[in-house]
Parts: sequence; C-alpha cells; structure tokens
Amino acid sequence: MATKDEKAARQQFQTAARDYRPEDRKPALPVLTTNSTLGDLLKFAMLNQPQVEAAYYDWSASVERITTARSRPDPQLTFQMDIENIVSSVMPGFMVNFPGAGKLKAAAAIASAESEAKYFTFQSAILATTYEVKRPYYQLEFLEERIRVNRATLELLSELEKLALARNEVGKVTLQDVLRAQIEQNRLKADLANLEDTRNSLQAELKSALGLGLNDADPPSPRDFEPAALDLSSEKVLASAIEHSPRLKAMEAEVRAAQAAIVLANKGRNPDFGIGLMADGRMSPILYRPWATVSLPV
Repeated sequence: MATKDEKAARQQFQTAARDYRPEDRKPALPVLTTNSTLGDLLKFAMLNQPQVEAAYYDWSASVERITTARSRPDPQLTFQMDIENIVSSVMPGFMVNFPGAGKLKAAAAIASAESEAKYFTFQSAILATTYEVKRPYYQLEFLEERIRVNRATLELLSELEKLALARNEVGKVTLQDVLRAQIEQNRLKADLANLEDTRNSLQAELKSALGLGLNDADPPSPRDFEPAALDLSSEKVLASAIEHSPRLKAMEAEVRAAQAAIVLANKGRNPDFGIGLMADGRMSPILYRPWATVSLPV
C-alpha cells in the first residue's frame, strides 16, 4: 500500500507535470519577438533548458523508486526435476519472500526523502535558469541605454565639430578646439565598438540560457526592457533565501534520507523469511512439498 509520503510525492509531481510536461510532452514554446516580455523569455527557458529537463526526469524516476522500495520482493516461480535414467519427478513451485520487520518501511523512508531532495534539485535548476536569463537581460538593458546615450553624444559632438570648423574659418576659435572635438568623437566611436562587442557576448549568453544551440537562430533583442524591482532590501533577500532556498531544503531531505538509512542498517539484524510450495505432477496422488527459509543475520 502506498505510504503517505509516496502519495504526497506523486501528487506534487502530477501538479508540476501538468504545467511542465503535459502528457509527458514538451509544450509549444512561446514565439520570441522584439515585443517579447521577460516572462516570455523565462517561460521559454524553463521549457527548453536541458538542465531543467534533466532534473525533472531525475525527479520523476525518484518518485517511481518509492513504490519499488516499499514493496515486497517479487514472487518467484521455481522448478525442480529428479532425473535418474528417466525423469522421475517434475516439481514446479511458487515462492514468496518477506523482508524482516521494519525493513520495507525504512527503505520507503529513504526513497521518499531522496525523491524530495530531487524535487528541490529540480527547483534549484529552475532558479538557476531564471538567474542565467535575467543576468544578461538586465545587463543588455543597461548596455542599450549606454549605447543610446553615447550615440546621442556622438551626434552632438559632430555638430560641435562643424560649429568649431565654421568659427575657426572666421578666426573666432583655434584649431585646437576642432581637434578636441574630433578626438572626443574618436574616443566615443571606440567605446561604441566595444559596447557592440559586449552586446554580442551578452546576446550569446542569453541564447545559451534559453537552451538554444549553436545552430539555432539567435533570439531577437527585446525592444522594451522591464525594469528590475528595487523595493527589496538586503535583509528581505537574505530572509527569503533562508526560508525558500531549494538547496537548503534539498540538504535537509538528504539528511532525512541518511537518518532513514541508519534505521535500515539497524534493521539488518532482523531475519528475512521465505515460504514456498512445490508439487510433483508425476505422482499419483500428487506430492506436495512445502518449504520455508529464514535468513541468519550473523
């Protein structure tokens, strides 16, 4: 019979599967355009990132292992023949094994705790992917603003250069003022080239965070960026991290698994039992041979 922890684990997995892999298939990914929101990028990454998918199926397998751990060993069919000059007996049989007291309960507790740890590992993969998307996203926002300001400044310097040349022709300014404007323009052009290279690097990081491969098309850069929330203090961030950190909860589950493993080890002194029945169909009347085994934990 399914344990309370197993039922809770299956319910938790079914809830996640409805959104992440309905009918065990990847749902349609959002179409990314220049009008895509940060939410669209995050949804795309969650559904497409291989690291998240691997953690999800690892968790799925751990849920199924709970059933195996808390179940009795599979029954066995046996077969025995006595052969001299002829076959004198043919004895098929059936055998069932019963683990010692408390062993299945402890094994189920280990599997349940390990499954919970896998769930929080899945949550950690989601958070890590979220960070990997948001980091280049907000850096691109800052970079685009710097590029816009630098281009506007470059246009202004170009106008100032034209004005300085005109005034130099009539002797109102020296050639040094013209050169100063040209030097500043060259410096800004070099800065813009560097910023463009940095933007290409950040776009590559964003592409990787979305789970796109080298041969996939580059995602379009958002036209409008969503500002980051600024109402979080360091104290709130720390408190939230301690309360909701999947890594801490995964470590807690791993500790429970280790504690259950110690309990199972202590149950090793309890003997296992096996019972079976064989029947010789060549005898008349039929000969039945019951038998039983008991392990000796020495």
